[in-house]
Amino acid sequence: MGALLDGSFVLRLLRRVASLAILVLAIGLAPDGNQMGPVRAKQAAMTFLTIAGIGKILYDTLYYDRFRA
Repeated sequence: MGALLDGSFVLRLLRRVASLAILVLAIGLAPDGNQMGPVRAKQAAMTFLTIAGIGKILYDTLYYDRFRA
């Protein structure tokens, strides 16, 4: 449990979450279309990137370093 609370673990996790937040924010600030279609597509893309990004961040942060050869 001590390895999980190491400063490098927390720093890596925060850096990855911040980069994901910047990416989703950039997509969120992109201009919308005039009709509802592009708005829904943008929201779907933001939701997918957020969920997939958080899953990848947690997987890479928690499991990748343990099995490195």
